[in-house]
Amino acid sequence: MDVFILRAVLCWQLAEQDSSDAFRGLYISDAEALYLMQRPFGSNWGEESSMPQGEKQSFLEAERQAIQRVKAMEHLSHGARRGLQKM
Repeated sequence: MDVFILRAVLCWQLAEQDSSDAFRGLYISDAEALYLMQRPFGSNWGEESSMPQGEKQSFLEAERQAIQRVKAMEHLSHGARRGLQKM
């Protein structure tokens, strides 16, 4: 879960989102309106941020490792459950 949070925070920062701006989202410039109209329908700021390739690879690898660990835990829990059923 930490990997997903770290990646979302980094994308937020790269997209230059400013959470301290009290008026954020309440106004847009003409240039921003034109930019938003060119983006794919239903997209969000995270899809448009440009994370450096090395960092993307690091996050993908961390996600892959996390998925492997979850699968290993699932496998162990199924074995433990079978052992309990035999008792």
